[in-house]
Amino acid sequence: MADAESMSMNVDYDVHFRQQQKESKKSEKNRTKLKSIPTTQENKFLNKVVIVTESTEGIGFSIAEQLAKEGAVVVITSCKKETIDRAVGRLEALELNVFGVFCNVGDAQQRKELIRSTVERYGKIDVIISNTAVNLCANTMMRTAEPILDKLWENNFKDHLLILKEAELHLKERSSIVFVSSFAPDSQHELMGVYDAAKAVVIGLTEALAKEFKNKPPYIRVNSVISGFGEKEHVIAGFKQKEEEKEQVSGLSKLFSKKQTKSPDMGTSTDVAERTLFLASDDARDISGETHVLPGWITSSRL
Repeated sequence: MADAESMSMNVDYDVHFRQQQKESKKSEKNRTKLKSIPTTQENKFLNKVVIVTESTEGIGFSIAEQLAKEGAVVVITSCKKETIDRAVGRLEALELNVFGVFCNVGDAQQRKELIRSTVERYGKIDVIISNTAVNLCANTMMRTAEPILDKLWENNFKDHLLILKEAELHLKERSSIVFVSSFAPDSQHELMGVYDAAKAVVIGLTEALAKEFKNKPPYIRVNSVISGFGEKEHVIAGFKQKEEEKEQVSGLSKLFSKKQTKSPDMGTSTDVAERTLFLASDDARDISGETHVLPGWITSSRL
């Protein structure tokens, strides 16, 4: 039997969900009309509204660009204000439909504002590409500091889940969710243990959510992609480190750079974008609960 605290939390969530429904009805006016884009065989996302988090640079930007080229209206976000205008400008120069929103997905109010502004402007959300990322921590599991453990947990579980909780009301039948993770959770490098374990959480989250949405309307597909580093993207270390740890990080960076140069299996930003678009599209309408690791083999598909 649930205890009083958990029952109270569920009641609070139900109240919040009903309040979201009321706010949604109020926002139906003054929405931006979607631009008319000529239909071609490649316009698989024609007039679909897609949110891509952390999408002003690197892999996220490649995904946003490819989606827009295939007809989507793309809401790009970043926790770096200085990158938003530049990214929007690049895509608008190609006459693509884009809208930039400053959002740190780890911030509750900013998540709420992202969803509110998207629905108020376009009236719907068809696809969410959750591309949250955290800088790589290189250390043994037993020497990893608690703040880093917290950050990895938040980034690889909470941030992915909370953006969906905020958007749940606006996700319609056949909406699609794709989590973009980084680096397969089987690198087998002793300094990558914590990072690998954190990435494995994304697999579990994908499967659990796919099962949950499968058993209740609306039917929403949930999949994930685990990539290599992408082109010229070696994001290493985010916390202040001791000198010996800096040397370890530097060594790992050189190791992965060398691996990527020799092996195409690490994947480029374009490779990740193509796989992500496939999973988000109607071409993958029967696929849910799968995690695809570039160049395309499946890590998990137990649904």
